[in-house]
Amino acid sequence: MKEKHLKTDNRISFLNFIILRPYRSNLLTTDSKNWLVGMCFLAIFVAASEGIIWGYLLREYFFKQESFLFPILIGLIIALTIWFIDAQIINLDLSNYEKKDDEKKKRRFQIITSFLLKYIFSKPTLVLTSRIALVSISVFYTAPAAAKLVLSEEINEQFKINKINLESQLVTKIEQYYNQDIARCNKEYNRLSEDFEKEVGGTRGETGNIQGYGKIAKSIEKRKDDKLVELNNLRKNKDKELADLANGKTEFLQSKYNIYLDREQTASIREQAFEEVMKKKENQELATLSKLFIVLIFASLILLKIFQPKNISNYYNNRMQDAYLEYKRGELDHLISGYVKWNARQGMTTHSFFEFFDTIYVPYIKSRFILLKNENLNSLESRIGSLFDTKIKLDEKEAKSTITIKQMSQNQIDLENDLGNLNVKLSNLKNEINDLREYVNTTLSLKANSKLTENENLVADLTVEKKTKENLLDNIKFSISEMLKLQKATHDNVIKCELEIAELETQKIDILTKNVC
Repeated sequence: MKEKHLKTDNRISFLNFIILRPYRSNLLTTDSKNWLVGMCFLAIFVAASEGIIWGYLLREYFFKQESFLFPILIGLIIALTIWFIDAQIINLDLSNYEKKDDEKKKRRFQIITSFLLKYIFSKPTLVLTSRIALVSISVFYTAPAAAKLVLSEEINEQFKINKINLESQLVTKIEQYYNQDIARCNKEYNRLSEDFEKEVGGTRGETGNIQGYGKIAKSIEKRKDDKLVELNNLRKNKDKELADLANGKTEFLQSKYNIYLDREQTASIREQAFEEVMKKKENQELATLSKLFIVLIFASLILLKIFQPKNISNYYNNRMQDAYLEYKRGELDHLISGYVKWNARQGMTTHSFFEFFDTIYVPYIKSRFILLKNENLNSLESRIGSLFDTKIKLDEKEAKSTITIKQMSQNQIDLENDLGNLNVKLSNLKNEINDLREYVNTTLSLKANSKLTENENLVADLTVEKKTKENLLDNIKFSISEMLKLQKATHDNVIKCELEIAELETQKIDILTKNVC
């Protein structure tokens, strides 16, 4: 009874995609599962770290006055993007990049050249390039943001200190601005008070010893009172500005004294505080460590992938996974001898299939590849030989046509010379006939008349001969034109044969240099 095999495929589910298992549990050993769990957590940690830092950076510099929703959304998108790229790196099949035999070691230059030409725009190159670009951006932009995130409390303290210093500077400015005028007004007021007392007591020098409250005393008193009002206004304005500063009403004061006290921690204010915090040696070391952290977690992911266990390399080997599906569908039963065939209840163990793949399946595929390669080479050789024969015949045909064209061209030249001579001869005879006619008409000489008749007959014969040669010349020209067309067609066929031979030779080289995976 024919064994019924399971219908299998490698369609990946979302969960398997998340846990880095594109081939589900096919060919997955216990240690491979543990390795993938560790790599999954590492990828999530890297992506989450980058997403949090990017979200913080966006919130700090661009969306300070907005809600947290948009920075969180952007940070999540960035985290998912980084996780997706890192997942692609982890899922890469590196089997095509490994040296598998001594023959490849003997052709290192050829391998390097082939690698550059074949993989320069391949998926691994593009994935690694994009990831390295993201790491570079993170090192130069998000690493300082990470340092700010860690030093946020210290930055807030520094911001408060800076704010207190600015307020102290503003108080000093206010006091300097008013104290100078208050001192001046107070000095004037004291002088006017003294003058007023002297004027009333009669001891002021300008009015002699006259005592009393006269016109001058009233004038001095008025100026004294005005100065007192000015002094009180200055003290009042000073107290008001100091009170406004204490109550946070600083908009007018900031513009007046050119000292700005931002109550909100804007990006520029926090950047200034961050620069002052970063003057400390321990904080500079922290910023350096944040950059190293980003580089090291990326490098650790790459190194873990490069030096992945053999079982993981086998798991991500596309060709091995395809062979495993063929095995589960029963398509490899003709190769299995000493191994367990697949059925609904049992099959080879993972390590047994690894052994089967290396010792039986790969040699079988190589033998089929070599057989197909030889068949293709034989077919190409036969086609190239046939084309060479055709090209030789066409070359001979082209050479013969060239000789024929040369002969016909020479015949054309000879006929053209003969026609030229005939034209000259006819022209001379016609001139002679005209002279003879005039002579015969004048003398009626029988001898001249006979000569005239003879010349006219000769002209008629030469005219017939000329017409015959002209027709022959036209035929030669037509034949040369046709031969040239035929020669061009033959030459085009020769070129076509050469191009096809060159293309087949290229295919032959590709087949000779191609190796089975």
